[in-house]
Amino acid sequence: TLVVDIDGLGDYRLMVTDVKGCTNISNMISLRDSITGNCFLYPNPTDGKFQVRYHSAMFNVLARSVTIYDMWGNRVFSQFFTISAPYGRMDVDFRNKSKGVYTVEIGDLNGRRIAVCRVVIQ
Repeated sequence: TLVVDIDGLGDYRLMVTDVKGCTNISNMISLRDSITGNCFLYPNPTDGKFQVRYHSAMFNVLARSVTIYDMWGNRVFSQFFTISAPYGRMDVDFRNKSKGVYTVEIGDLNGRRIAVCRVVIQ
């Protein structure tokens, strides 16, 4: 048994040796983080007021952009936030927009897209 936490992410192989001394090595498996690359929205669906969260290392102050596109691909919202804690909160008030499904893009200071998710405005 091997318990792996966030510090143990990486590539692993299993080596087995039987009682006769025969050895075999498994294929490589990669243990990756499945959470830090995700965009989280709450509540979703929403009346238009919601929060966006994305992973950031503790005490690492980062600028993040939140850009929202309508279903035709038109940019309808853009704002920069400063995040200094893991899953720092970025509040969005979208109550003045039409009901529908919107694409939410999180970007870094250089404009590079780092995550995309969807929000439903009811």
